[in-house]
Amino acid sequence: MIILVAAGHGWNMIDDPKAIPANILLLHSFEINKIFTWNVPSWSISAEWWAYMVFPVLAIFIYRRKGLAMMVLGLFVVLAYMAIMYWLPRHDPFDPTAIVPHDLNATFDYGFLRGLAGFISGMLLYKGYEAGIWNRFFQSDVTALLLIIITILCMHFGVNDFFYIILFIALVYVFALNNGKLHAICNGRVLQYLGKISYSIYLSSVFLFIIVTLGIKKLPGVTYKEYSHTAGFWTGLGYCIAFIIIHFGLSSLTYYKIEKPCRKYINAKWGKETMPVYA
Repeated sequence: MIILVAAGHGWNMIDDPKAIPANILLLHSFEINKIFTWNVPSWSISAEWWAYMVFPVLAIFIYRRKGLAMMVLGLFVVLAYMAIMYWLPRHDPFDPTAIVPHDLNATFDYGFLRGLAGFISGMLLYKGYEAGIWNRFFQSDVTALLLIIITILCMHFGVNDFFYIILFIALVYVFALNNGKLHAICNGRVLQYLGKISYSIYLSSVFLFIIVTLGIKKLPGVTYKEYSHTAGFWTGLGYCIAFIIIHFGLSSLTYYKIEKPCRKYINAKWGKETMPVYA
């Protein structure tokens, strides 16, 4: 369990026992609670689970009325993202009076809608992949490099979140189609290993983050203020690299000691092995 006691900052609400049922039932992306709770990143598992529940209906719709389905679902995706950014009432869990910026950072509040929109985007992208739309263009290493550079620049300059949706859809297409140098790099041992433990990386991140932000009070070279901490570029880079190394080590441990044994146990007890077993 995570015990957060940063009084006055709302952290104690994250470990609210009343939020346990919603987490167990994977309902914690439906704004049942007024803040993200327990293992914070798991909101996306809730969103993903309910997207799976809707998937059979979506698949039948696309199979029976492909043309209409592509238009309706494409429109839904656009409206869902616009709603999250501009129309639906959202709030800052730590400061109810604060204005929430126009972004897609919905988690406990409308995270299910964000997840469904992303899931449907993937379905539509697959239909495009199947049809071979612009395959030659997206297979190119030049296209891949340009898209990666553009995405990094957009993130650096903080462009509107809606552009990231388009860019990440294009990046997924590139990574699916490329057979050049990008494909070779992604098949390297290091990236393959990071892909293998990526789920553990994702779910263990909050624990290490909390330890660093709340457990460590003073780090050399860091200036501490009430709501922000600053450091020089090289100092910050050093801490960032150290954090990444420790995080990967922790994630390797949780993968081999928790994730993999649990998956084997569940598959052996309740079903056939449906996922690849990694050494």
